[in-house]
Amino acid sequence: MNDATRPRTVSAFSFRPFKSGLLPLLLPILCFCLATGCASAPKVPPPQGACVRPRHNPSVEPRPTEWLGLMVAQHTGAPGVQSQDCTGRVVRWVQSPESCIIARPALGTPEPTPVTGDSVIERRIPNGRRLIWVITHRFADGTGYGPIALIQPTPKHLVVEAIGHMRLGTARVQLEYAEVGDGHLVIATGSLCPEGTEPTQAGRCQIASQVLVHVDDRLEARDIHDRRGHCVQPPWFEERQTTDKPLPNGWSRHFELHSSLTPTPRYLIVTEQVSVDDRNLSTPDAAPREVRRIDAERFVHLHKGRLTSRQPPLWPKILPAHGELDHLVPQD
Repeated sequence: MNDATRPRTVSAFSFRPFKSGLLPLLLPILCFCLATGCASAPKVPPPQGACVRPRHNPSVEPRPTEWLGLMVAQHTGAPGVQSQDCTGRVVRWVQSPESCIIARPALGTPEPTPVTGDSVIERRIPNGRRLIWVITHRFADGTGYGPIALIQPTPKHLVVEAIGHMRLGTARVQLEYAEVGDGHLVIATGSLCPEGTEPTQAGRCQIASQVLVHVDDRLEARDIHDRRGHCVQPPWFEERQTTDKPLPNGWSRHFELHSSLTPTPRYLIVTEQVSVDDRNLSTPDAAPREVRRIDAERFVHLHKGRLTSRQPPLWPKILPAHGELDHLVPQD
């Protein structure tokens, strides 16, 4: 076998394709790539949301001051100074129209209040998310007002998925995020207690719920309408309402409403119970006489960001105007 037909072997460590003079030129380039990571993957952009902020310390849970810094862009607590949430939107109260079947009483304008750690209310919901409410203002009746946000913490960032503004009683606050219809609702419940009253004292505190609709990156308190587009009521539900009206014979007719909210995948169920009793004011210790008891359910649908209901509220149907109480007057 001559040299032309003999198989040629190449060592695994052979650098014959390169001339020995090129190696000193390639070493600086190789060192530069190792130092700068020229072959590494591109940097991952921060997550998207209404507002995004790096976490101060990813190894610990965010503190109230961190939620505050994330959600509120400007707030001094001084009268006349406009507060803004993290999107730059002014924190401003908008009154529902008076034309609603159930019209909310005029509440006036909430006044800014200094923010402390107690002003930040945090509730955990599934999938690691948080619902955070920051009380930046107060109404004359004592209810709080301020930004509320749906937040998703990530290992390196705090992401505000949606933000809005909410009024609510500030004691025993409950925040729930529920799938209803083709969207999601925030159902917030809080108590408003007289000064010096503990929230656990039954019957002393006013309990009410506020419903917010999650639309894109906003949480909005949208009024409930009927099928014709008429306003039924603001998305505000009081757990208990009472009123008394005088009767021609000196007795008093007592009206009392109890209501509750139950979210389901199809709709939000509003359960209402109304009791009507007559009471003899001259003998206050005597048991009242039952006039009427009514139980009803209303179904509030959520479709494309709109809240609608086919059933009218029970309270205005039962509660008559003055001069309409002559029927069913008790006899002595």
